[in-house]
Amino acid sequence: MAGENKLPGYMPARHGLSWNTEEYQDLYDRYAKGWTIQQLAEKHQRTFNAIKIALHGKESDLIINGTNYGSLFYNVKQLIKNKIELSSKLPYG
Repeated sequence: MAGENKLPGYMPARHGLSWNTEEYQDLYDRYAKGWTIQQLAEKHQRTFNAIKIALHGKESDLIINGTNYGSLFYNVKQLIKNKIELSSKLPYG
């Protein structure tokens, strides 16, 4: 059935493990390309709900005129974050 894993009690291999930056980026990129939640769950070896939670609040649904800009928005946020982190390490004076 769509949106559910194969068997009752089934837990994918990466269930409960932390997400890394590359995994999030891959998730957003594939979602922006139109992958379904179930396809993403299978690809990332996560549950259907884990994918929904990972996408929630991550600007992954930033859709303008039918185009999903969630991945672009995420990348801009990362660039800004990296610039702030870098600037805080520069000597002033």
